[in-house]
Amino acid sequence: MNDLPPNNEIPVGILSSVFNDTTNSYKYYWFLAILDTLQTRDTNEIRIDELCEKMIESVWYPLNFFKLSFGSQDNFKNIADSINSIVDLENSNAPVFQQINEKADEITRKQIKVEINKLARWVPYRFIRPFFKNELAGMVDHKINPLIINFSANYSKQNPNLVPYYFEGDKIVINKPWKDYLVHNIGLIKGFIYWKLVNFVQKNNPNVLGISAKLFKPEKRNLVLNIKSWDFYLKHSNGMKCIYSKEQLTESFTLDHFVPWSYTVHDYNWNIVPVSKEINSSKSNNLPALDLYLEDFVTLQNDFYTCIYDSNFELKSNILEHYCLLFNEMSSNIYQMNKQIFCTKLTNTIQPMVQIAANMGFNNNWVFKTTSSDRILFNR
Repeated sequence: MNDLPPNNEIPVGILSSVFNDTTNSYKYYWFLAILDTLQTRDTNEIRIDELCEKMIESVWYPLNFFKLSFGSQDNFKNIADSINSIVDLENSNAPVFQQINEKADEITRKQIKVEINKLARWVPYRFIRPFFKNELAGMVDHKINPLIINFSANYSKQNPNLVPYYFEGDKIVINKPWKDYLVHNIGLIKGFIYWKLVNFVQKNNPNVLGISAKLFKPEKRNLVLNIKSWDFYLKHSNGMKCIYSKEQLTESFTLDHFVPWSYTVHDYNWNIVPVSKEINSSKSNNLPALDLYLEDFVTLQNDFYTCIYDSNFELKSNILEHYCLLFNEMSSNIYQMNKQIFCTKLTNTIQPMVQIAANMGFNNNWVFKTTSSDRILFNR
């Protein structure tokens, strides 16, 4: 999508130019916060701090959960780091700021408030700066915000078509022609902004796949196919040991993404391994120590593939397709590979993924540490 929907009454071209040659992500998330608010309630007055909170709410997941970079000039990371120890992604569906208000101590809440105030001090004003390009030419930086406040108010009185919004105290007030345009075209406009945002984030994360899926809060995933296939394997093999603990697994296993799902953003079975619930919780989004676990992982994957291929498993073709996509081979050709070739190909896929994820900031070299209580659990 290369441009915003046209309109003969308002300067859509200036709005589009706001997103040209951006050096940080603020403008995208500010505008998306406005669109989200217009989509959920009929208003043209929105508090600036409410919009800033929406920005932070949206940006926390790509930054802290998916470990994306927004570039060297982006300060969202400071806010995301402050929130990281508070938000419980695994066990809570509550919004980020609800969790902050419920769990954060007073000092942390004040720190986050300071960061919100920094956003509020610059983003709302600099977003509409291009609408006053000629008037602001040559102005020193500390005079820009007051001038934008005055120009936006005057323009809005004289001709509200010329500028998206003006300021009233701690709120922005969206001019009616702009509100009508945004609400009428909200789906297309969001598509344009996300297209621009994806390109911006991809530029700052050149080795990362699945960028578009990493801009949003992750949804609950369906692992029924994976669970059924590993359950079938467990019942038709000579027992299955956990690659981390080396203990025999029972039917109460859970599934671990060897390379964390928050990096891969897929549930292909060649990256999945059965483990106990305790180990899955302990490993979380950490990267496993490859020197300890990779060989056992690829060996188990090879045995699993052979077992499923030779079986009458009802969803056999569905699960084998995961490996066909990885190896770019027909299932029969993969089956005919000797064990060493299969394991080498899978190793050559996993190793660079782990290195890139480590470079992005995922905790590396996780090792399962056996305790006496763990051993009692596994031997029950």
